[in-house]
Amino acid sequence: MKDQPPNRFSFRISVAAALVFLILFFIFSGLGIYQLHGAILEGKERGFFGQGISSFFPVHENQGTASNKEADEKAHGSDIINDMHLAVFWILSGFICAIVSVFFAVAAFFWERYRLRMSLVEVSRGMQAIQQGDFSCRIHGAGMDGAEELLRAFDEMAATLERSDKARKTLLEIQIRHNTQWIREVRRRQKSLALHKQRLEEKVAARTHVLETINTALRSSVRSLERRTLEITQLNRLAEALQNAKDTSDAASLVVRTCQQIFPSDAGILALPGTQGRMEIIAGWGRDRPDIDHCMGEACPCKKSAADRVSVCGAGVDGCEELCIPVIPREGKGAMMRIRLRQMADLYGRKQAARRALAGSVAGHLTACLTSLHLVDRLRREAVTDPLTGLYNRRYMEETFVRELSRMKRENLPLSVILMDVDDFKLFNDTHGHDVGDLVLQNLAGVLKKDVRTEDVACRYGGEEFLLLLPGLSAEDGLTRAEALRKRVASSPLIIAENQKLGITISLGIACWPEDAPSPHELITAADKAMYMAKQAGRNRVCRATSGDSGAGV
Repeated sequence: MKDQPPNRFSFRISVAAALVFLILFFIFSGLGIYQLHGAILEGKERGFFGQGISSFFPVHENQGTASNKEADEKAHGSDIINDMHLAVFWILSGFICAIVSVFFAVAAFFWERYRLRMSLVEVSRGMQAIQQGDFSCRIHGAGMDGAEELLRAFDEMAATLERSDKARKTLLEIQIRHNTQWIREVRRRQKSLALHKQRLEEKVAARTHVLETINTALRSSVRSLERRTLEITQLNRLAEALQNAKDTSDAASLVVRTCQQIFPSDAGILALPGTQGRMEIIAGWGRDRPDIDHCMGEACPCKKSAADRVSVCGAGVDGCEELCIPVIPREGKGAMMRIRLRQMADLYGRKQAARRALAGSVAGHLTACLTSLHLVDRLRREAVTDPLTGLYNRRYMEETFVRELSRMKRENLPLSVILMDVDDFKLFNDTHGHDVGDLVLQNLAGVLKKDVRTEDVACRYGGEEFLLLLPGLSAEDGLTRAEALRKRVASSPLIIAENQKLGITISLGIACWPEDAPSPHELITAADKAMYMAKQAGRNRVCRATSGDSGAGV
C-alpha cells in the first residue's frame, strides 16, 4: 500500500479558514446591525423619520432659536448618515467573509469527495477480481482516513478468503467421496418413503377437508363476534363522546361519524326541525342518501309504538329498504334519522333485523344526548338570568364586570356603569298590587333589552334596581346613553286593565373607570351614590359620580 499523500493538511487548513471567515461574518454582521439599529433609533428619536422636524417644536419661538435648532438637527442628521454608512460597510464586510467561508468549505468538500471516490474505485476493482475467483488480488492505494481502514480490511479479507478457498477445496473432495456412498443409500430409501408419503397424503387430504369445514364455520363465528364487539365498542365510544358534546351540531357530527363506521355500505341522514317547523338535513353519509322533504315525522302512518322506535317507511332507490327513526327527547326539540339499507345483508353478513336494532341503539344514545343538552342549556340560562325580567342576574354581572374591566385595562379603553332605580316603586306595589309591580319591572327590562348594544351587559341588580355595564364608553357618552334611556322609559307608560296608563320614571347614576373609581365594587358604589343624588334632586334625572363623591345632574 502507498503512503498517505500530504493532502490531509490542506483539507484541515480549508476547514479552519472556513470557520474563521464564518466567525468574522457573524462579528461584522452583528456590528453592522448594531450600528444600523442605533442609527435608526437615534433618527426616530430626533424625528428624522416620519413627519418633519418642525412638528416637534413650538411655533412661538423666535427666529434665532429656530435657526440654531435647525443647524443642530442638520448636524445630527449628518452623524446619523455617517453611522448608517459605517453600518452598511460592516454588513458588506460580513457578507464578503461569508462568501469566502462558503468557498473554502465547498473546496474542502469536493477535495475529500474526490479522494473518497478514488478509494471506492480501488475497492470496486478488488471486489470484481474476487467475484471472478481471484483471491490473490490486493489493493494498492490510499485515500481518506476512513477509506484507508476499508482498504486494509479488504486486503485482510482477501487473504482470509484465499486460505478458506484452499481448505474448502480439500474438504469438498472428501465430501464428494462420502456423498457418493450416501446417494446410493438415499435412493433406496426414497422409494420406500414415496409409498408411505402417498398413504399419508390421502389421510391428510381427508382430515384437511374436515378441518377446513370446521375452520370456515369458526371463521364466520369469529367474524360475527368481532363485528358485534366492534359495534358495541363504537356504541360505547359514541355514548362517551355524546356526554361531552357541546351542542346539537356537535352531537349530530358524532352520530354521523359513528354511522359511517357501523353502516359502511348504507346511506343515511340526520335532520332537525327548522325555523318553519319543517325537517332540515344537518348531516349525512353514504351515496344516494334518502330524502327528507316528504318525511312526516311524528305524523307518519308507518310509525310504530314508542317501544319500537324503528319504522320501515318503504322502498327507496333500487328497492332498498328505508328506515325512519324518530329521535324524541323528553325535553327540547327532537330529530329524525333515515337510513337506506342497500341490500338484504351488508358486507359483514348482518341481516336487516340486526341492523334495525343497531340503528335503534344509535338513536337511543342521541335521544339521551339531546335531552341532556336541553337540560344543561336550561340550567345554564337559569343560573345567569333573572326569572322575572329575563335579564342577567347579579352573580353573572359580578363575574362579567371583573372580566370586562381587565379587558378594558389591556386595551386602554374606558368603562361606564349605569345604576338605575324605579321611582316610587313601593307606591306601585301598595296601590296596584305586586302583579303590577312585576309588570313595571318587566316593562323596564324590555326597554333595556332594546337599548343595549351587543357588548353591553344589562342585569337586575336587586329589587327595583337595574345595572347597565357599558364597555368602551366614556363618561360623556355614558351620560348621553343614560339620558336617552331615561327619556325612553318616561315616554313608555305601562298599560294595565281598562286601558289605564301608569307613568314610569327612573333615576340613574353613572360612574366611569378610571377617573371615578379603580375597582368594580368602588365603581358600583360611586354609581349608587350618584343615583341617590338624583333621587334627592327630584327623581327622573341622571347624575354622574365624581372623585369627590359629588354628582352632576342632567
